[in-house]
Amino acid sequence: TVPLSLVRLVAAPGVHRLAFNWAKGQGELEVRGEAGQVLWVDLVGSLWIWNEWYRLETGDPSLRARALKSRLVADVDGP
Repeated sequence: TVPLSLVRLVAAPGVHRLAFNWAKGQGELEVRGEAGQVLWVDLVGSLWIWNEWYRLETGDPSLRARALKSRLVADVDGP
């Protein structure tokens, strides 16, 4: 993805593990969802000349507001 980009994942109810691999790190987050529920997850990071880190965390209301202003290009269907 590019900075401030969004991806909408459609998945079956239950527990899912979201993971990312970056050149300088990796991480994962386990989420649990019910039918019809919308969960917001944010890839948070910091990049400085001396340090770089990233993590996944459940999103706050500002992420939902940003997503609602976005234009949906396509869905990514989960298994």
